[in-house]
Amino acid sequence: MPETTFKKIMKKVAVADSLDDARRTAGMARLVAQLKSDFEKQYLN
Repeated sequence: MPETTFKKIMKKVAVADSLDDARRTAGMARLVAQLKSDFEKQYLN
């Protein structure tokens, strides 16, 4: 994973820390889905 991508994700995780549990859970699910998609794009092409 490129360092810039990792830093973007970590910033989003830091922001999620201030959210309530339900919003944090939904946000983390979106991040995980995005990471899976990006991983597949990187290695399947």
